[in-house]
Amino acid sequence: MLGMMLVKEVKQLLRERSELLTLLLMPVILITILGSALQGMTSPGAAGAGQLEAAVVIEEPLDVSLAQFQDVLEREGMPPEMQETLLEEAAAVSVPEMFTEMLQSLEGDGVLEVSIIDDAADVPEDAAGVWEFDEGYRVDTWQQMFLQDEVPEPVTARVDSQLGIIEGITGAFFEELNWQKEAAYLAEQDGTPVPEAVQTEVETRQLDNRSVITSFDYYTAGMAVMFVLYTATFLASTAHTERRTYVFQRLLTSNVPLWLYVAGKGGAGVLLALVQLTVIFSFSSLVFGVSFQSLGLTAVIALGLALTVGSLAMLLTAVNYRLRNEQATALFASAGVTILAFLGGSFFNVSQLSETMAFIGRMLPNGAAMQSLLAVMGGAGAELIYPMFVSIFAFCILCITAAMLVFPRKEDV
Repeated sequence: MLGMMLVKEVKQLLRERSELLTLLLMPVILITILGSALQGMTSPGAAGAGQLEAAVVIEEPLDVSLAQFQDVLEREGMPPEMQETLLEEAAAVSVPEMFTEMLQSLEGDGVLEVSIIDDAADVPEDAAGVWEFDEGYRVDTWQQMFLQDEVPEPVTARVDSQLGIIEGITGAFFEELNWQKEAAYLAEQDGTPVPEAVQTEVETRQLDNRSVITSFDYYTAGMAVMFVLYTATFLASTAHTERRTYVFQRLLTSNVPLWLYVAGKGGAGVLLALVQLTVIFSFSSLVFGVSFQSLGLTAVIALGLALTVGSLAMLLTAVNYRLRNEQATALFASAGVTILAFLGGSFFNVSQLSETMAFIGRMLPNGAAMQSLLAVMGGAGAELIYPMFVSIFAFCILCITAAMLVFPRKEDV
């Protein structure tokens, strides 16, 4: 019986050709306009020769840091022979130099173009990532390594939020560095040999093919998650039309359960959203070269987003029937979609405003889906899209429950 309701919905949708064309073509047009107009702005360094421009700010020379550390050792009462030994070891394990060496190895692989500077004011404007080592950083880390002082802040990094590769490089290096320091400390306590240091490696899966999220990538995801929301308002409007033309009353005389009618709207929303997303992703892939590293994960994200649309269509339909007008749908189409799209980051990266705004956006189903799509475009695995399922599952359950509670009883319709 649900299949019959879906067939009815499909026939109803095919009669609304102008609205369908708008839902399918408008996001494609906006992706073309926004992607072209803002090309190179979404991802600094994207317009270059395929390398990311990054900068390392080291505010204090190595010899100055060594002299300061020697003063610390003298205050600790270290004998000259031990001071000389520790200074040699300190120079060998200087974190800024080790980190810079690792970045330069990536530069040799064609991944990064690294600038080493001593003043944050000289950082290039188009730098995709900036790592800043403040004055006294080396001395703090040496005290923690050799004198077991309080652990200092490891590094201050300003990272372009569109480039997960920069965060991946930072995390890979410092996670291994912390492990090595912990292993050396435990070995010293147990009187066993210090384990041989493991060479730092970066997860190359995140570096291959998609090192940069382009403006076309960004707005493909942004416009897709935005315009599928209009699908829910479109279906709710057709439901109100069915009420005005007495189609719904004829269904009731056929003993069609109310829940089945609402479920039909939700199922139609899922189908139409999947078609819409398929058109958008296919067009962007063929015309603008947008690449989804995992078609399987992309399909899962699209299905989750389509379920969101279906549940939202059910809720809007129920509210329309409760109010006996289309005011709820009109309000959501004019203001609700815009607010959700803004918070979800469809227009620009809201994390530039504040972390609170970014957190709210990630909690919304459209924002979670968008971040998941961008992560897949960047080569991320399934572990990074788990939060999306939590947001979508909670949203769908909430909308479906509310729809069943709000939809009027048979005698009230």
